[in-house]
Amino acid sequence: MPTGPAARIGRSEAKERLLSAGRKLLADRGIGAAEMGVELADAIGESGVPKSSAYRLFSSETGTPQSNYTSELMRSLLEGGAHSDPDLGRDAALTVLAEHPGIFDDGSPLELAMVLRELVRQVSNANSAALIDSTSLRVYVTALASSVDPGPDPSPGSVEASLKASEAQEPPFIPLYKELTELFGLRLRLGWSWQMFDAVIASSTYGNALLHPFNEHVANIVRSTGPNGDDQQWTTTGIILEGTALIALEPNPRVTNAADLSSWLQ
Repeated sequence: MPTGPAARIGRSEAKERLLSAGRKLLADRGIGAAEMGVELADAIGESGVPKSSAYRLFSSETGTPQSNYTSELMRSLLEGGAHSDPDLGRDAALTVLAEHPGIFDDGSPLELAMVLRELVRQVSNANSAALIDSTSLRVYVTALASSVDPGPDPSPGSVEASLKASEAQEPPFIPLYKELTELFGLRLRLGWSWQMFDAVIASSTYGNALLHPFNEHVANIVRSTGPNGDDQQWTTTGIILEGTALIALEPNPRVTNAADLSSWLQ
């Protein structure tokens, strides 16, 4: 299938090509593109979309083609978010569970809590490790910063687009959080939602990944949480997830055997 300027493509495909090109250019340039500085001309060259088609596509009465393109690019970045693959967390959880066969058949509340704590540690470690070298995370955070403080001459509708994109996101880790919570006989406390829960963890995860190259302490916290009080390595994300679980989760009264999270405080 031809991809050059001579190819006949529809408006939606042309738009996606241009936005995809912009995301690629930002990822290639990394955090140095702090001003969301992708020229529409550069995206045209990268995408192969004809110049006349691109400028018609982003023309409007409310802004220039360049400003409208920047706004749409920001929207697409925020809608995409910056997450590691949830399957990495799921694989880490399955590895821990495989080491404790029968835990849900005859495990005590204290034993369930011990295994869940190890799940929290391993899932957090896997997620943080995947994001540490992620250029997409840095580009995403740059987009967030641009939407919060767009400068003296923001692109028309950029802040509104950013807010709508944020509200439209469906955090990919929520299904895993739900599954593990139910598996260990727990539920959310009144006043909490899974969106709130995920927002707390995501904020910590992003901060952990961004600070990691400059501060070794965010990923090398030693705690005596292992079997027989053995030392284990934690990330700040794992500690935040542990604390959030303590605050946000409670035993499900419909379940006869639930993890006793209060044991984490001992």
